[in-house]
Amino acid sequence: MDMLKKTFDRAKQTVEEHFGDAAYTEYDAEFQAQLNRADDIRTFVEKSLSAVECYMQPDPAIRLLPELTQEGQNKPEVIAAQMGQFAQSVGGWVGKVNVNANTLIGSLKQAEDTYVQLGKYERQYLAAATDSYVSPVKRFLNEALKALDKERQELKARRLDMDSLKNKLKNKQPEQYPQLVAEKDKAEQVFNEQKAKVSQMISAVESALPEHLKQLRQLTETQISFMKKSQKALEDLSKKLA
Repeated sequence: MDMLKKTFDRAKQTVEEHFGDAAYTEYDAEFQAQLNRADDIRTFVEKSLSAVECYMQPDPAIRLLPELTQEGQNKPEVIAAQMGQFAQSVGGWVGKVNVNANTLIGSLKQAEDTYVQLGKYERQYLAAATDSYVSPVKRFLNEALKALDKERQELKARRLDMDSLKNKLKNKQPEQYPQLVAEKDKAEQVFNEQKAKVSQMISAVESALPEHLKQLRQLTETQISFMKKSQKALEDLSKKLA
């Protein structure tokens, strides 16, 4: 019953704030700046994660499949491995229609081996990038920022409780003041405690930003390694085909 009454009072306070003349407590400038920074951090992290995932694998249908980064006969193949399979199939076809195609078949076999190897490099790159960047950032979003969102919602509820009681005090008879004042003081204490908790959580979120920079650096190093190995494999293939 008490929770039902609180829910009603919060809804009434919200409506009267927006459409009536109910007084409400505004956050101080320093705390509001903290909230704004937390919102900016969420936006930055979500956009950077989305950009990295799209770059790693532009096709969202494939991106949703965790098997992409694993080896195996029945796992989705990346484009480079598909190129190797194509070269293999073309080589088989050439062998059937042209008995003098040994040179071409040999070249296609070399291309097949190279592109299959590139597919393995890409799977390794995707797995390493997921471990070093994507997974940690998703954990940050799903744990730290999600927990902060929950506590911010709780702070809003506590603020509505406090302001609802403050507005009730304006319209009550003198004999009802002592009880309402006591309830208001208690609500104010709970609000301040919740506000301090949210402030501490935002500080913790901000302190995690250097770790994100480290993860981005690891992602860059992983990508450099992948590109170097891929470039060498293609250069070797080019020499063989010359």
